[in-house]
Amino acid sequence: MKLKILLFANLRELLGLSELDMEIDEGTRVADLNRVLSNRGPIWQNVFQSSSIKVAVNHELAELDSVLKDGDEVAYFPPVTGG
Repeated sequence: MKLKILLFANLRELLGLSELDMEIDEGTRVADLNRVLSNRGPIWQNVFQSSSIKVAVNHELAELDSVLKDGDEVAYFPPVTGG
């Protein structure tokens, strides 16, 4: 199964790319994808093991136990802050 992963805001800057395509196994959950991405190196580990990172699947906020499907678009972005 193939996913398109999008990275926004400072995540794009930290990781040096705005998107990537990734092959995953059937039944992969968002939490599983986070673990796979965190294994790409120390900076990736800091980003994808953070509890504050937000994830959207196909333009809708997703939970860690959301199961991913072939062709899904997964977007990661930092929490929105304001004042």
